[in-house]
Amino acid sequence: MLAKDVKCFTLVELMVVIAVVSLLSAIALPAYLGQMDKSKARTTQSSAKAAVADLQVYLDAYVAGDPYLMIGDASGTQSCVEASNASTTGNSCLAIFNQTGSATYPSYPAGMSTVISHFVSNSKYKGDKSVFKGLPLFVTSHGPDGYGQVLLSPSGNKSIVVLAYAMNSTPVFSQIVTAR
Repeated sequence: MLAKDVKCFTLVELMVVIAVVSLLSAIALPAYLGQMDKSKARTTQSSAKAAVADLQVYLDAYVAGDPYLMIGDASGTQSCVEASNASTTGNSCLAIFNQTGSATYPSYPAGMSTVISHFVSNSKYKGDKSVFKGLPLFVTSHGPDGYGQVLLSPSGNKSIVVLAYAMNSTPVFSQIVTAR
């Protein structure tokens, strides 16, 4: 068998193929990374939307002076939180949920920040994290690198402002949750 009968790629043909593949990946990679960032922003937005219903439960219980359930520690233990005046109103954890209370919140209208803190702790113990940096998803304050987080802040004594940030300082979700 002579060397002329062997079929193979020349070095020039191989270099052309490598150049074409490099060019296609240079075009496709930024588009792919852009879609990944958009997906993370949508995930943050949908997490904030889902939290609105949970926040509504916390707020309604707080204003009514009712107890609420939350995850109390990293092991996933359920805790019952009642108003500080629950023994006088009859709305104690024992009366409503048939379990002892593990924590209290200041009775309405003085306990909004405590209720928000309980919500943030509950989500932390559930494992809710930002898809951008793995930081806690729900926070009461965040710095300049707090993108991918949902900021919760009180608005008066019956409402919570929910602001979700994705990749910059413009919120991707904004809603006020008010007790009914």
